[in-house]
Amino acid sequence: MLKIINFTLAIVVITLSGYSLITKDFSLMSYMMFALGLFMLVIGISEFQRKQKTNAIMSIIASTFIFFVSIYTF
Repeated sequence: MLKIINFTLAIVVITLSGYSLITKDFSLMSYMMFALGLFMLVIGISEFQRKQKTNAIMSIIASTFIFFVSIYTF
C-alpha cells in the first residue's frame, strides 16, 4: 500500500514541478511542496517499517520542514 502511495506522490511531484518549469507558472508551487512533504513522510514511514530508524527520522524531519515552508510561504 505504501509503495502505491509513494509512486503516486512521486508522479504528482514530478508532474507539478515539470509543469511549473515548462510554463513558468508557479501558482501551483504550494501544492507541489505539500505533495513533496507527504512523499517524504511516506518514505519515513516505510523506512521505519524496514527498521532503518536513522533514515526514517531524517525523512520525517525533512517532511516537517517542507510542510512548515509550504504553509509559511504560501
